[in-house]
Amino acid sequence: MDLSLLIIGEVIEVRGQKVRVKVYKEKNSSNLNYNGEVLKNVSVGGFIRIRKGFLDIVGKIEGEYIVENKNINTKYSEKKDNIERIVEISIVGSISNNGKFIRGLSELPLVFNYAYILTEEQVQKIFAFVDKEVPKIEVGNIIAYEKYKLELGIQNLFGSHIGIFGNTGSGKSNTLAKIYNELFNRYNNFHNFKKNSKFILIDFNGEYSKSITETNKKLYEISTRKEKDKYPLTKDHLTELEFWSIILEATEKTQQPFLKRAIELFKNIIEKNISEEIIAQTKNIINDIFNYRDKYNILRKYYKEIIFLGFCNCQNEVKGLFDILTLNTTNNSLYLDLNLPRNQKPYFDSEIKFHGECRVSNLLSNIKNCNCRFNSITNYWYLFGFICKIQYINELKKGYILEEHIAPLIKRLDTRIPEMEKVFDINEAIMEPLSVISLVDVNVYMRKIIPMIICKKEYDAHKEKKNQGVLHIIIDEAHNILSKESQRESSMWKDYRLEVFEEIIKEGRKFGVFLTISSQRPSDISDTIISQLHNYFLHRLVNNEDIKSIGRTVSFLDNASYEMIPILPQGACIFTGIASNFPVLVQVDRVEKSLCPESDTINLNELWTDN
Repeated sequence: MDLSLLIIGEVIEVRGQKVRVKVYKEKNSSNLNYNGEVLKNVSVGGFIRIRKGFLDIVGKIEGEYIVENKNINTKYSEKKDNIERIVEISIVGSISNNGKFIRGLSELPLVFNYAYILTEEQVQKIFAFVDKEVPKIEVGNIIAYEKYKLELGIQNLFGSHIGIFGNTGSGKSNTLAKIYNELFNRYNNFHNFKKNSKFILIDFNGEYSKSITETNKKLYEISTRKEKDKYPLTKDHLTELEFWSIILEATEKTQQPFLKRAIELFKNIIEKNISEEIIAQTKNIINDIFNYRDKYNILRKYYKEIIFLGFCNCQNEVKGLFDILTLNTTNNSLYLDLNLPRNQKPYFDSEIKFHGECRVSNLLSNIKNCNCRFNSITNYWYLFGFICKIQYINELKKGYILEEHIAPLIKRLDTRIPEMEKVFDINEAIMEPLSVISLVDVNVYMRKIIPMIICKKEYDAHKEKKNQGVLHIIIDEAHNILSKESQRESSMWKDYRLEVFEEIIKEGRKFGVFLTISSQRPSDISDTIISQLHNYFLHRLVNNEDIKSIGRTVSFLDNASYEMIPILPQGACIFTGIASNFPVLVQVDRVEKSLCPESDTINLNELWTDN
């Protein structure tokens, strides 16, 4: 076998990892015929090997240019003969004596070493990122080497954090569906796969309801507008100060201490007979109205609310009492504002007279077990809201808190609890191996709350298992939840939200928790999160800030690949990370039609024509 046919030039300059090679004029064709094989010749993005003694050093061509050879007498030669072709190469590894490609810079070539194009066998070795016996998935065809598929090892890809970035329409949704369909197709029939793994897919746009093949898949179509599916939580979440502080945007100095005391009361009540505790708390408040009559005007509406919220069949008694029970602020006296002359209106000048009033006694008698709304099936969301208002009344009447400090929190409570009750269910439901949470019908505020709560819940639960199985959290359109520049939220909530996901990406690997994020705006996402990813699928990005963000945070990217990001065709991406030896340009295979994410651009001609 005549290897001299493969020589295409020689090294003329070595500067660290960067090498320049002069290409011989007779080797400037696009392809070379070698023993009946058509080999791809030197071109940007391709690979060559440089022979140094018994070692083959492999480099990737990052650029090329021409220079004029001034040593040739131009008087007796044509101008084209004076031009020399130079290619710039970045060393990516070497081929060892046993024929295996080794990634990394182990040795540099010398000036005048010969450069060769690669044989088919050598190309196979370079793109063999995993051994034959190692479990792997196929992603797509390697561009410029279309005969070869990009095969990635299961361990190196899915035992890592993954980032998929690209503008809308660039193919990132197909890439996300492709790699996870390949994974499920390979392991779906194994019992241990379903037993020891859990996948949570946060789907902001409702694209993945049918796109991943998994027989044990649960789709949660969550809505804040109407009753749909609810994601299961445990009662323990309702006893966490951090949980409620974020939902209610509680201030640190005044509202969080109040919430902490309300949570303690809530914990005490749910550990006992709930209905009996509710009855006792409510009766104490009604009995104390006279003793704290100076706060009656402030608390009147809350007296009504707790009885309406906690008891049924009491509406007439509530209206009959609180619609006419009035405070005379001049002498701090309670009286019934009946249609009588002022001097004949019944005043309560003692606690005995107040409790002896039939309207008060009738209300107290109707606050009983059979009328309690928390008697049999308890709605813990509304129970928590009820307890907060009990605590608010008790502390406000005693002067422990100021109305202007806590009243905004109570108003937010009235808004957030119905929303939380629509999307979360308090039960111990058994989760399927794959859960797809569709947030397409969720309002803007809850689109940030729901993923954060679900991801933190699953992460904390998995940490307690102590390395039993793996958890994969997959977030499509991740800029919706990982944005560092959001103006719709308080700085405290934004910091907490980012801290949750930064902890997952920094510490999750050691607990078997891996994060996959897909986004069209990497510049919106925290640099800490992007830089901690291990593998990247980079589709076309055209925004300068997005491209700069990738260049600033992705350490596995070379200059040639970086400059290609804005001009990648649809479906093509640059894959780089620990699962490959170097950045690879790949055309990702299209997922079969029945499993495609619902993200294709609408066909206007079909929409607008009768046919």
